[in-house]
Amino acid sequence: MKKKLLISAAAAVYTILVLGLCFQVFDMGDIHIGTRVEDPGEVNNVETPAPPMEPERNLVDAERDFSYQEGPHLEYAAYGQPGRYVESEDLVLLEEDRYNILVRFQLPELERMSEEDAALKMADLQVFRKMNLLGADSASFVTPEYNWKKVYSDSLAELEKTWASFGKTAVYEGETASSLNIFLQEHVGYHVEIGTKKLVLDETIQVPSNISIDGQGVEIVSETGIEYAIHMNGVENVVIQNIKLLGGFERGIYIVESHHVLLYRNEVANGGYKGIIVMGDNQYINLVGNSVHDNAWGAVVFQGSISNSIIQHNTIYANKGPRNLGAGLVLSAVPITDLYRPYEQDHGFDEYLYNMLDGPHDVVVKDNDILDNYSSGVYLDGAYEVSVIDNRIIDNEKEGMCLDFGTFGSYIRGNIIRRNGHRNRQTDVDLEKDFVLGLGRMEDGSSTAKLPGISLDNAAYNIIYDNIVEDNSGTGIKMVRSGFRNLILCNLVTDNNRGQNDMYHGFGVELGYARQPDQEVKGLDFEPDYENIIARNVISGVHYSGIYIGEECYCNDFIDNVILDCTQFSVESYSEFFNSSVGNNTNVPMLNF
Repeated sequence: MKKKLLISAAAAVYTILVLGLCFQVFDMGDIHIGTRVEDPGEVNNVETPAPPMEPERNLVDAERDFSYQEGPHLEYAAYGQPGRYVESEDLVLLEEDRYNILVRFQLPELERMSEEDAALKMADLQVFRKMNLLGADSASFVTPEYNWKKVYSDSLAELEKTWASFGKTAVYEGETASSLNIFLQEHVGYHVEIGTKKLVLDETIQVPSNISIDGQGVEIVSETGIEYAIHMNGVENVVIQNIKLLGGFERGIYIVESHHVLLYRNEVANGGYKGIIVMGDNQYINLVGNSVHDNAWGAVVFQGSISNSIIQHNTIYANKGPRNLGAGLVLSAVPITDLYRPYEQDHGFDEYLYNMLDGPHDVVVKDNDILDNYSSGVYLDGAYEVSVIDNRIIDNEKEGMCLDFGTFGSYIRGNIIRRNGHRNRQTDVDLEKDFVLGLGRMEDGSSTAKLPGISLDNAAYNIIYDNIVEDNSGTGIKMVRSGFRNLILCNLVTDNNRGQNDMYHGFGVELGYARQPDQEVKGLDFEPDYENIIARNVISGVHYSGIYIGEECYCNDFIDNVILDCTQFSVESYSEFFNSSVGNNTNVPMLNF
């Protein structure tokens, strides 16, 4: 409710600002968006037109099947709500959910270059080659609300069949994992309740198919150091709930090539490596209401072709591990060479993006608290068609969220992304591996190289909509390079650039062009940003500039944004190529645009 109030308030602020600017409440003089500042004392009005919209575009794509179950519309209950499920307005399919989001907001198509320019600049880009190999249809991305609701409802319904399939109950009264393993094998098909308060992890708990385990709050601890606390390989129809794994293991819950598995309200803490790991080809793996914290190298990892899954109501916090793949939540397409060895460092193998096809997809990440982790909050590492909805991503050392290495078709909506990217707890070794040690440290000991709230790198067709992005140390929303046909729409981007220093300053929204690799790599394109739409955002506060446009960025549209109170410029552009500006409002001058 609080989050909805915040977003409603943001919408109200946007309306007031637009009306105020339209009626000249703000003292703008002769400055309008579209102004090119040749000299600080000279202002010329230059309006650049947007590409014309097609005269007739259907709100609803008649060629697509928009079938969807009728009510009741259920979702997993949060803590404090009675029962497993609650009826939710979030899951009700609204008429506008079937609409093309570009047409709904009166925006141009994403594909806007001439055929000649597109053939020259975009024909051989790796992220598009990946999409083609996967048979992805970009036309399906423009109904993101319909897409995530369909995935969510399907996954919940499938796992409810599993939960409802256990008719008999058996109570385990032992005290060791080894005796529990025998009991589980003898009670396949049962709902097993653990009647003891503590259990010694003297060996890995091996979970068979067709079983439900309710730990009823049992604490499971090992003093000998077990590799896997709970292990599943090739299983189906499993529910594990109310278990506390509190240390003495390397990997908490480890799932390999399974389907229809629900992890519900468990605690996984103090592991020597990660908390929950899902590897390989999996479907219907739902993580709901778990607490994953204080693990030594990240928290939750999905690596492989993992689909039709829900990650909801989890609290993921205070996990260590400073590298990208040690983030709080990682969805990765890194090729698997060993199902029992998740890739532990960043991309040392250097593979072409279009060969990284087995990534998580059709996954809904919703209503999670991802806080105070030593790396990023959420790292989409070649995942695609993932929906990240209504999460709180706060106080993580690196980016709040990354969409990297060929992430496409994903929907980022309604999240609060706050106070990320300060790099306060990274060692010299950590900073050296990130190629920024030489940039020095600030007086508080943090790196001068601050990081954004949301980062995109070699990413396409992603929609970043209706988020609150505030008080991050670096830029609010940043395309590092090679961002193509992304839509950044209706976000409240406020008071980022909190870590400004002599070596670094950040922006509200940044279209960057980091053309020089930190090391030789074939798995990335080092290109400018093309054909993105930045529309209807409110960008205000202490940003160095509201919007930054890097060299050679081309055919990007800036439409109906409100940009206020930046310290330097509303728009700061270094591109000599065409980028359009329509209907924007600001009280700050512009540079080269």
